[in-house]
Amino acid sequence: MLAVLRCQRQKTCAVFPSPLPPGAIEPRGWLAQQLELQVHGLCGTYDEISDFLVYDTNGWVDPERLRTALQTGPHFWPGMPLLAAFRSWYEYSGDERVIPFITKYLRFQNTQPPEVFNRSWGAFRWGDNIDSAYWLYNRTGAEWLLDLVTKMHSGSADYVNGIPTWHNVNLAQGFREPLQYWLLSGDEKHHAATYRNYETVMDLYGQFPGGGFAGDENSRPGYGDPRQGFETCGIVELMHSYEMLTRFTGDRVWTDRCEELAFNSLPASYDPQQKVMHYITCANSVQLDDRRKHGQFENPFAMQAYKYGVRQYRCCPHNYGMGWPYYALELWLATTDNGLAASMYAASKVTAKVG
Repeated sequence: MLAVLRCQRQKTCAVFPSPLPPGAIEPRGWLAQQLELQVHGLCGTYDEISDFLVYDTNGWVDPERLRTALQTGPHFWPGMPLLAAFRSWYEYSGDERVIPFITKYLRFQNTQPPEVFNRSWGAFRWGDNIDSAYWLYNRTGAEWLLDLVTKMHSGSADYVNGIPTWHNVNLAQGFREPLQYWLLSGDEKHHAATYRNYETVMDLYGQFPGGGFAGDENSRPGYGDPRQGFETCGIVELMHSYEMLTRFTGDRVWTDRCEELAFNSLPASYDPQQKVMHYITCANSVQLDDRRKHGQFENPFAMQAYKYGVRQYRCCPHNYGMGWPYYALELWLATTDNGLAASMYAASKVTAKVG
């Protein structure tokens, strides 16, 4: 049985099984082909397509006048995926600038009043930021980071006592937050809440093939049959949650669910060359045209046509690229007894010291 070590303010918040260093796993076969297509397809060339990625005209880099705030305070949600990118870069390159940068950023978060932690998208997605705080704690042992985790959990939308949102991507990311906090709290109610949330969502909206749940924007009563779909952002975020929960719990059911979603839904979300994609992937849909499906989907635009999606779909083309790289990274995991766990299925070569 794979073990979990919880945070005990002892300079470690390690969770096992844990990922291997980038480069230790070499994807092969079909998965390697998907990654190659991604590099040369929409993901790898999106900075040439999307005006959101032109640095000299957006507020993330410059000019200062375009930088945004939320209710006169900082807007923390956009920084959450950026922290994941910086972490991946550090693990790959060892760039010494990353640890001080993330430390400074999270220390700034820790100075904010409680109300800042319960605003907009970030309130439903603090699990991502909690994971980054644990990541930094494992490398620095700074105990204020565990206080920040508690602050983030306290400000999070309440996934402990029920479902606080029916937005599909919020759910895909947020349902795991209580169990992530359980790594620190040790309270069984936090562990149980994540399993209960998952069962609630899937019992109501997961009754169609492909591994996901019906959520074309929000999951809605009466819209759960195979004609409905799952947003592409939801697909990759739910895969990421499954991968994280595998490590947090050692429960192999999460790997099975990740494989089901990865091999059935993700490849159907883009064209065979990964040049264009659609917003919604349905288990049963034969007409992927550029027309609105009246009454079927919530949004007032066509969501099944293959497009670059810069302005029409916006989030999904910018976000889907995490799916296959994270999947490849989690194929093999390090175990507490200095061994390896073959976590998920795909042709691959792994190089690691064991024993």
